[in-house]
Amino acid sequence: MTVLHCLQQLWHSFQQLHNVFNGWFNHGFGAVRGWFSHQRKTLEFQRHR
Repeated sequence: MTVLHCLQQLWHSFQQLHNVFNGWFNHGFGAVRGWFSHQRKTLEFQRHR
């Protein structure tokens, strides 16, 4: 097993981790943003009454 092979394997696993984290982050960010807009709408609705 050469050093280059080791690096390639590391790079591959790093890319996979990166993809997983990107998916998690996008999902979480979307959920948080949706929650915030929902809270804002609720606040505006309460203020108008």
